[in-house]
Amino acid sequence: MMAGKLDQRITIQDKSVSRTAMGDEQITWTDVETVWASAEPLSGREYIAARQAQADITIRFRMRYRSWMTPTHRILWRDKPYGVVEVIGIGTRRADLEILAFGDAAT
Repeated sequence: MMAGKLDQRITIQDKSVSRTAMGDEQITWTDVETVWASAEPLSGREYIAARQAQADITIRFRMRYRSWMTPTHRILWRDKPYGVVEVIGIGTRRADLEILAFGDAAT
């Protein structure tokens, strides 16, 4: 992928779950890394096809390959959280990642 297409700053976050003194679950998101990426809202046809495979996929992020990136992470873009649905290595050398995500991820 050409570096010029990676024109958006996104922050990858990791989820931590702990218990309060009352036994309630408390979720905390911690920043892992801020990287350059492209952010592409899905077109109408792509959105319909994506909804058939996974509910509520609304955006595609592309970035340089990170071996540790999984659907347990979330992406923060323009101060809005996006839940990761699928992480796909692109190409035979896995130089890039395509991340399918949905908006309004749980906080």
